[in-house]
Amino acid sequence: MKLSIKILIYHFFFQAFNSYVTKFGAALGVSIDLIKALNDHWTNWLGAFLLYTDPLTNNDISISDMNGQLNTCAPFVETIRMTIKNNALIKLTATDRKYLNIPIESARKSKIPVTKVKPNVTSNGKSPLAIDLFVYDPEFLSKKTKPAGAGSIGYKIAIMPVGMVPLPTDYVNQIPEKKSMFQHLFTLADVGKQFWMIAYYLSPTNEKGEDGEPFNTIII
Repeated sequence: MKLSIKILIYHFFFQAFNSYVTKFGAALGVSIDLIKALNDHWTNWLGAFLLYTDPLTNNDISISDMNGQLNTCAPFVETIRMTIKNNALIKLTATDRKYLNIPIESARKSKIPVTKVKPNVTSNGKSPLAIDLFVYDPEFLSKKTKPAGAGSIGYKIAIMPVGMVPLPTDYVNQIPEKKSMFQHLFTLADVGKQFWMIAYYLSPTNEKGEDGEPFNTIII
């Protein structure tokens, strides 16, 4: 049975996040409509997850559906998380921060400049509906840690017909990654198309660095 560690870890975070926001979201400034939409996303996620983790139904279709749920739910959850985090009227407790994954930020008020490094991207391997990615400083090809001044890795993707180069408007930003090596998941509808990606570094205070060179490969 083929299961993604990334999806399994996210499942338990999403479960706790949904329960907490459902119970305390109104007090945290989350609208009723957003809470309802979150519940709907969780219901869809859970239905896909049960099929995905059942040995009798773990197949290309359920894997594709689960990958699609991750690509849909994670950005929505991030929207709610940032809505709460950026609400100056809300004073978060330690429990809030634990369940919402909102750590206490540094007391430094000034923005931290991002590294001037333009990162490159390569693939460490592909499997059906997944690609392992490595974002690196082109001057230090084998160094797996981020350069000084890089708090996280931002990236944007485009999925195009083979041979068609994406326009800037075709790219969609993804949730930043903390580590230089990570996995991106696809759906069956993506198979045979061309995956394009551009990475950039973000400072610890989310200042965006310059885009690196585009990377592309065929999705299998």
